Amino acid sequence: MPLFLIFSILFALWVRYEIRKTSKTEEESNAGFIEREQRANFVRKADISALDYIRVPLDSLPFSGGFAEVKASYSLPSSISEAVRAEIMSCEKAVISISNKKILNLGGISNTDIKFQYGAANLPVLMQYDENFAKLSRTLAKWARLLFEEDEFDAAEKILTFSVACKSDIEEVFIMLAKIYRKNGNELGISGLVSACDCFDEFRRQNIIDNITSI
Repeated sequence: MPLFLIFSILFALWVRYEIRKTSKTEEESNAGFIEREQRANFVRKADISALDYIRVPLDSLPFSGGFAEVKASYSLPSSISEAVRAEIMSCEKAVISISNKKILNLGGISNTDIKFQYGAANLPVLMQYDENFAKLSRTLAKWARLLFEEDEFDAAEKILTFSVACKSDIEEVFIMLAKIYRKNGNELGISGLVSACDCFDEFRRQNIIDNITSI
């Protein structure tokens, strides 16, 4: 039998073995996941009243509009266009609205883990609280961006600082705040921002840190 044919047969057998081994591993993994999910569905409802809910500090954010919930603490420069002004006001209203809801950053915890920790019956409401956090994070980022682009750095910094404190994982938030810190020569702020990058997963963290430190 030609040597080439022997190697071809051996290679085909090896490939077949590897495919079967991978399939078996995937089946075992899927079976383990299904079993764990089934067990999670029977975890009793826990008390979630004392969780680390996020409170929006309305009194320390730079609101420019006159709202019943909060007094205006910041005046928008007259140079800002009406279109941008309207967008800023929309963000302010959205933040106030979200502040009246329960907000919780679950930090990428899987639904299965949520059920194990807090009970399956709490999953829907906790997902809603986490969605409130996502909406808050996106709104804060947009609000800060609008001010940042108008060179209103002090006002933007207040919003961005709160967003980082909430462990928002929006990269733009960290980049804008790093630019403000660098502009002001705040090296301590840069260092603290690098430490705050632990809210990102390991695949994004180093890239964000590199961007922050290279500004």
